[in-house]
Amino acid sequence: MAEKFVELPDVCWELIFRLFNHHRHLEAPSIVCKRFLSITNSLRRSLTVADPTVLVLTRLFKRFPHLKQIDLHDFQGDLNVIVHQIVLSGLDLEELNISNRRNLPVESLSELGSNMKIEGVEMLKALLARQRLERDSEFITVA
Repeated sequence: MAEKFVELPDVCWELIFRLFNHHRHLEAPSIVCKRFLSITNSLRRSLTVADPTVLVLTRLFKRFPHLKQIDLHDFQGDLNVIVHQIVLSGLDLEELNISNRRNLPVESLSELGSNMKIEGVEMLKALLARQRLERDSEFITVA
C-alpha cells in the first residue's frame, strides 16, 4: 500500500525557520530546494554591505524584498550610487546605517527620504542628526 505524504504549507515552514537565531542559519535550508530558498529569502530582514565592488545589489534587493535594515557603515564605495539603488528598489526600509562617514550623499539621501514612510524619515533624520552635519542646509535638504 502506497503511503501518502502531505507537504507542510509555506506558513508552517516560515514558523519553523523563524526559530533560527541568525540569518546565517537560513543558508543551509535555502540550498535544499527552490521552495525553501524562496521562503528563507522572504524572511531576511537585514543586509550588511561592505564590498564596494558589489555590482549585484539590485538583484539582492529583489531577492530579499522584505529588507527593513541595510548597514553600510563599512561600505567603502560610492555611497551616492548605493543609496540611489536603494531608492530605485522600492524597499520599505526602517533603518539605513551610514555611520563612519565624513561626507554624506545629501542628494541621494534627500531622494531616499522623500520615498520613505513617515517612520523611516524620522529614523533618517535621527541618524543624520547623530552624524553632526556641518551645515544646517544639508540637514534641511535631506529632511
